[in-house]
Amino acid sequence: MGYTADGETVGEREVTIRLILAVSISSLPAPKVISQPSGSPISVGDSKDGDWNAAVPALEGVKIEYYSLDEGKNVILDLGTLSGIKKTPGQIITITGSDYTLTITSTKLHDTKSDNIWVMASGTLYVTVATIAGYVRQTTKSRSTTLTYTFTASSKSDEPITFTKYFSKQSSTTDGSVTYNYNKLINGTLTEVTGGGGGCFATGTLITLADGSQKTIESLTGDERILAWDFENGCLVETGISAVTNHGVSKYDLVKLTFSNGNVINMIEKHSFYDCDESRFVTLDADNSYDYIGHRFIALDMNGEIENVTLVDINCSVIEDNSYSIFSDKYVNAFAGSVLSLSPSALFLYPFEITGDMKFDIESMKTDIAQYGLMTYEEFSSFGIQFPEDQFYALNGQYIKIAVAKGIASIEEILEYASILMSDTVS
Repeated sequence: MGYTADGETVGEREVTIRLILAVSISSLPAPKVISQPSGSPISVGDSKDGDWNAAVPALEGVKIEYYSLDEGKNVILDLGTLSGIKKTPGQIITITGSDYTLTITSTKLHDTKSDNIWVMASGTLYVTVATIAGYVRQTTKSRSTTLTYTFTASSKSDEPITFTKYFSKQSSTTDGSVTYNYNKLINGTLTEVTGGGGGCFATGTLITLADGSQKTIESLTGDERILAWDFENGCLVETGISAVTNHGVSKYDLVKLTFSNGNVINMIEKHSFYDCDESRFVTLDADNSYDYIGHRFIALDMNGEIENVTLVDINCSVIEDNSYSIFSDKYVNAFAGSVLSLSPSALFLYPFEITGDMKFDIESMKTDIAQYGLMTYEEFSSFGIQFPEDQFYALNGQYIKIAVAKGIASIEEILEYASILMSDTVS
């Protein structure tokens, strides 16, 4: 007859089983590296015959053997097959499985304040100097980094294994002026070129002015008065233009939207429109636009009155053209192709609930402001971006704290939006 520390007796057989189990766990094999990273920084042959050389495939070729508590045996984990890893800024990423943890640390790929970012593309994980919005730029410099991998199996939590891999690539011969959308990485090659911006219109898109006339977006000077929607008061308003941005001539996904009133909008990549059925701005792109066929959107009729129009058709193609965005003073939105629109990059400026009559829910708006507070220009400037003060308030920058607190956008995404807006502003 045996006994426990608190005096309760247990059978000898039970004590023996516990001892055997303890010995068995302690004698389990430690994890070991079967193969190390086999990839190298990717090259891109673009129209300028240049190489883009600052993306490292972090998981390709990495295989680790360890004892899996889930399966009760040794297994080989092919890290190159992992999926669904969230986009993560910074030099460290942690990947957690059901019975293991992998941490990868990268030295900085860039010699400026730009940080690294981990991005899933083409079925594998890359570390790059892309911004959180997914934009990367060609470079004339060599790029190198050392990745340090630390793998810990739950069965051997006291014996993690660590190994390193050095990646290096020589400089490009291009002038560094081309920008790529990293989210368009296909089979290890960045073939889609974009000027950035986060959602825009093609040349020739008509913007409705305050007097009801229309002007092409590329011909706007920034001095015009345009029509916008005031969500605080639920009414149509006249306002100025805070910014018109030209993201440059590049290859873009073109999505042609046709509405029930006959209007056609040539949308570049993606854009947000006010959906009456969902009482919010929804972002349409080449992948999801078909889901919104039959939805009603807010537009202006021939008399300048608000009407509902239905999305009836979608047509997608590729275009090489300029790409434009427009931002109105205070309200940010505008009527493009007579339809109420908003750059998806600016959705964080609408952090409040919208009621069925197209007004902010004033009570919840007051609650949000009281709970999260408003951001001052001085606070925004402390992040190191020299954004004009008049632009900050014209674009309702005071709501940034609320957007971040509610998870609508991260401060990194907002800063990226501001930098793109400044660099591409033409008026």
